[in-house]
Amino acid sequence: MVLVHLHAVQSTYLLNLLSTNSAGFESESFDSFWSWQQVRTAKFIREGWLVAGCLNGYIHVYSDTMEKVASFHAHDSAISSLDVHPTEPYIVSSSDKGLKLWNWENCQLIDSFETQHNIIEVKFNPTNADSCFAFTSCGLQIFEYESEECDQILLHGVNIVCSHPNFPILLTGSEKGNIHLWNSHTLRLEGKYNFYLGEVTAIACMKDSK
Repeated sequence: MVLVHLHAVQSTYLLNLLSTNSAGFESESFDSFWSWQQVRTAKFIREGWLVAGCLNGYIHVYSDTMEKVASFHAHDSAISSLDVHPTEPYIVSSSDKGLKLWNWENCQLIDSFETQHNIIEVKFNPTNADSCFAFTSCGLQIFEYESEECDQILLHGVNIVCSHPNFPILLTGSEKGNIHLWNSHTLRLEGKYNFYLGEVTAIACMKDSK
């Protein structure tokens, strides 16, 4: 598994998660390497902080000095994906067919949902922070966690998804090497690219990029 994530504020920071279960944190002026047992997915929160989801179902929050700030048992099996709320101290995490919404400051569960299919990726809706997307093996589901409503939209062949930090655009990658650009308001297709490099396993967007 490969994960690439850019820092929302410092666009030079890059988090790599490789099949060796390790995380590398790089910048123009800072380059270090930590070996994290059991790490499955990780994201930046705040300036320089990290949140990591593990194979044992735990979520850990680290400061920029790698001090463990919070730790809690989120799922009974491996965490497949997580995302960070843009303004609130919330994390959405997924494991198998379930997703959960957490407050990482007090480690409290806010809400939980079940899907009919295994979840590949979860993302907070960039145009409506009160909802999140769950990309499953059979398409896309939108969860409104205030009203607990769920809508099903079919987007087949999705491997990975990324939200653009400046524009209402979702980028999805597929096994066939296609990258699709979707309007996150209407979920209409805005563009399609293929660079013929094989399966798309990771996507990242730089802040202020076009």
